This record gives sequence, structure tokens and C-alpha cells, in this order.
Amino acid sequence: MDLSSIFSQMLLLFSVIALGYVATKCHVLDANSNRHFSNLVICITNPCTVLYSVLAGEHVLTNGEVFQLTGFSFAVFAFMILVAPLIVKLLRITEDAGLYRFMTVFSNVGFIGFPVVKAVFGSNAVFYAAIFNLVFQLVLYTYGVRQISKNPADRKIGWRMFCKPIITASLLAYVFYLADYRAPQYVVNVLGLVDQLTSPLSMLVIGCALAQVPVKKVFSNWRTYPFIAIKQLVLPVICFFVLRLFIKNELILGMLTIMTLMPIANMAAMFCAKYNGNQALAASTTFVSTLFSMIGIPVLMFAFFPA
Repeated sequence: MDLSSIFSQMLLLFSVIALGYVATKCHVLDANSNRHFSNLVICITNPCTVLYSVLAGEHVLTNGEVFQLTGFSFAVFAFMILVAPLIVKLLRITEDAGLYRFMTVFSNVGFIGFPVVKAVFGSNAVFYAAIFNLVFQLVLYTYGVRQISKNPADRKIGWRMFCKPIITASLLAYVFYLADYRAPQYVVNVLGLVDQLTSPLSMLVIGCALAQVPVKKVFSNWRTYPFIAIKQLVLPVICFFVLRLFIKNELILGMLTIMTLMPIANMAAMFCAKYNGNQALAASTTFVSTLFSMIGIPVLMFAFFPA
């Protein structure tokens, strides 16, 4: 895998993040507009991207490999959930232990993961990222909520979690792929047009969110650095070498590896705002994590897949 090619793609994506950052500092964007952009990506463009990847792309994986990918996605999350308490103990975290467990398990799959997978492996691979994202959403609204909220009512698991657009789109894409369904060309064209919005909007959302983090507080927490080193260096290396023992398909292995390299999910700060968690800690750690990923992702991807 060409390091310069990966880095150039990451640089392209992060240039749009910088544009969102500058636009926010210049008061072109603000928290309110970012909330609308986030909802647009989550509810409209990401679901369209997932469906477009299936309806317009080639079926590279067999149905058996799709089931295998689903199982390995669950395995990755199970591993992260198991090691999260160990990281908390290692760093001697007492306050906000639930938030650190959350940040260990959940990475930025939707806003950065999808564009990076598309840039590295092509648009066909977005569907495989969508399978991982489907598992992500299921774990997020079960295990994830329990790490942030102390309210028993929020910790209940209900059918409403399956009504979210990205989960519905992922489930439909799953069925369409297995059934080899082909939609009318007009529908594919509409989805393709909306798909072009996903990457730039996602990067603008990240830049706007980062611009709202007070710079003085971003780098003051010493635990941020060993935590990110473990999450975005140690754990991806372990996952890669373990998964490589069982996965022979390089596309599946590559997509899962990329997902483990992603920075902390923006949902950490969003959940803290909704469930009264430590939003400042979540935002500042996410900021450093996202900056680190610009170098970490291309370097580690080249190390894992040099050819």
C-alpha cells in the first residue's frame, strides 16, 4: 500500500477539517449550524452513502464472507469492551471511568471512518464499513449509554434504537447485498449525488466541533497522551495481528484495521452533553485523538499493508 497515496488522501480530508475549523473561528459556522450538519450527515447522507455502495458497487465479497465480516465486527467490539476496564485501571482513572471506557470502545466510524475507507479501498468498501457501523450502533445504544448515563431510564434497551436512519439503511443494504438486488438507475443516481456530500460535510462537522474546544484545556490532561497511544497504537496492532490469523481476505482485514485506527468518536462529547457527562474532557481528548490520527492512520496502514 502506497504511503504517499494514503497520506495525500488523509491530507485532503483534514484540509476540509481545517476549513471547517477556520470557518467556525470566523463565525461562518457555529454550534447551531454544526448540529444541523451533523443531523444531515447522520440522518440523510450517510444512509444514502451506505445504500449507494451496495446498489452501485460490485459484489466483491460472497454472502459467506459478509456473515464472516459481521462476526468479526462483533469480535472487535467484544475485545474493546474487555480491555476498556484494564486501561482505566492502568491509568489509575477514578473519576470519569465510564467516559474513558466509552472512548476506548467507540471510534469515529461515520464521520472519518467512511471517508477514509472510501479513499483507501474505493466506494465498494463503504458497504463493508456499513456492516461494522451497524454493529457500532447496536453496541453504542446499549453498552455506550450505560457508560455515560446514571439514569436507569436511559439504560433501558428498546426497539426505538433500531429505528435510526443509519441502522435502517445498513439493514436494508445488508439484505440488498445478500439478495443481489438492483434498484432502478434513477434511484442509484439520486443516491450517488447525495453520496458526494457525505465526506465534505463530515469533515466540516469535525472541524467545527474542534474549533469549539478551548485550546488551553486541550493539552493539559496528562492522561490524554498514554490513553491515545494505547487506543490508537497498541490496540490496533494487537487487533491486526490477531485478525490476520483468521482473515485471509485483505479487504475485510483492511477495513477492520482502519476502523480500529479511527480517533475517538464525536459521540463521546454528544453523549456527555445529553447524559450530563464530562463534556470538556470528552471534547479535548477527541481533539488530540483526531489530530494524532492524521499521521497515525497512514503510517500504521503502510506498516500493516506495505505492498
